[in-house]
Amino acid sequence: LATRDIQVGEYIGVEEPVVSRIKKMYQGSHCNGCMQSLEDSCFLPCLHCEDANYCSLVCRSKSFESYHKYECGLSTFLEDALIKMKGKSSEIDDYYRLGFRSISQRPMEYFRKSYNELINASSQLEKDQIFDQKDYKSLSSLVDNYKDGEKDNLWVQISVCFIIRSLREKGYFGESNSKKLNSKSLSNDERIIANLCRRFIQILKYNTHGVFEAFSYKDVRSRVFANGIYSNLAMLNHSCAPNVTKFFRGNKVYVLASAYILKGTEISENYFPYYIFMDKHTRMPWLKDHYCFECNCVACFSNYPLLSDMQKTCPRNYLCSKCKVVLESEKESNEYLVCSKCSEKFLYENLKNDVVGLQDELQYRFDNKLCPEALLEIGQTLATKVVEPDPHLYKFQKLFGFSVKYMKGNKAPLYVI
Repeated sequence: LATRDIQVGEYIGVEEPVVSRIKKMYQGSHCNGCMQSLEDSCFLPCLHCEDANYCSLVCRSKSFESYHKYECGLSTFLEDALIKMKGKSSEIDDYYRLGFRSISQRPMEYFRKSYNELINASSQLEKDQIFDQKDYKSLSSLVDNYKDGEKDNLWVQISVCFIIRSLREKGYFGESNSKKLNSKSLSNDERIIANLCRRFIQILKYNTHGVFEAFSYKDVRSRVFANGIYSNLAMLNHSCAPNVTKFFRGNKVYVLASAYILKGTEISENYFPYYIFMDKHTRMPWLKDHYCFECNCVACFSNYPLLSDMQKTCPRNYLCSKCKVVLESEKESNEYLVCSKCSEKFLYENLKNDVVGLQDELQYRFDNKLCPEALLEIGQTLATKVVEPDPHLYKFQKLFGFSVKYMKGNKAPLYVI
């Protein structure tokens, strides 16, 4: 919950991931260390495999000293084998890649010492508990929604087997030899990693965020090129009417308020879907099926209308300029709206034209690629005039959100657009 009023555009948080990894199809165009996009011909390849490129010697050295010495040369084999066994590619492929990285970037000694704390971590937060963004306890404390017999459990177990076998081959558990490599039994250390890896992958299924980059300003489009776990960001609940937006620089995430957030209001993001495009009766079963919760956000509770319906009915969610409460229709005439607090009357047509004028100015500034702060000025004014559900607020959130993604965040390298 917000502990104070938060203005539109105000930064709420900046966070580095506990673990992150580039998607297979983008590993040639992005640094395997910092995840920055690589300019054409301006990169350093791994000295031992074709699966990783880097922006600098520093990133290449840090990567190999940490996780890449265990991943080097294995990526294609692991993914192709899993996809072949399953019959098609799916999100589980990304989860197990990220699961592999969650193990390979820390030494066996760390997991041996921390095993009991990590495997028994509770998703119930203690009062005033603060998550350390790089602490694995924060990762283990996220919900996993584990259910016996879940359809993807088999593929999680197969993924764990691949990971253990590959780590064994790469010497993660100590010196490897042919007898040890082909052994069907697990050592104590391998059991520790197998248990943690299964738990991590299950957590990843419900808490992974896509790391995205903008690649078309005109069409307001972006794409996910990597995945990561952000322990604090993952604590934000879903809302079909979110009040934050975010952008990434490398794998670091920046979270901003996309709406005016009152003290005591829940800060929430949108996993998908948005109320604007999918009605309540379709959204709720989808969220239950994919995220294992019954949504009770303000959009679902109040049954906000679709954008297409709002454009037809023109909701009158205007605010009193003095009291900041929602105006009500005057009983005697639809031409006026009245404040229930101060009783002042406002001509509906004037209110409407004022907001439409702001939207036109917003579109002009966006089309001319003015900085996000120029769009933010319009959004802050809109927030004093209307409340959700409102198509003008949605338009601002959409354009402002993409503007900060494009102007401040990752952009796709030109040669792969």
